[in-house]
Amino acid sequence: MSDRASISIDDLPPEVRKLLAAKGVRKPRTQSMSINEVRTAAIRILAVVADLTPNERKRVIAHAAKLNEV
Repeated sequence: MSDRASISIDDLPPEVRKLLAAKGVRKPRTQSMSINEVRTAAIRILAVVADLTPNERKRVIAHAAKLNEV
C-alpha cells in the first residue's frame, strides 16, 4: 500500500471528473466475474469440444466468437 493519501474519483465534483477524463484519467473497470469463475467457465466450455482435434477446436471456437459479436 502507498503511504500517500488518496481520494476516490466518485468523491470529485462532476466538472473535475470531466476534466480528468479529458486527460485520460478514468475510473477503473470492475469485473462482474472473478478470475476463478472465468477459468471454471472456460474449462466447462472446453470440455464440450474436448473430443475434437486441435484444428477443429480452433475453428469451432473462432466461429462461436464470431457468433457472439453483437
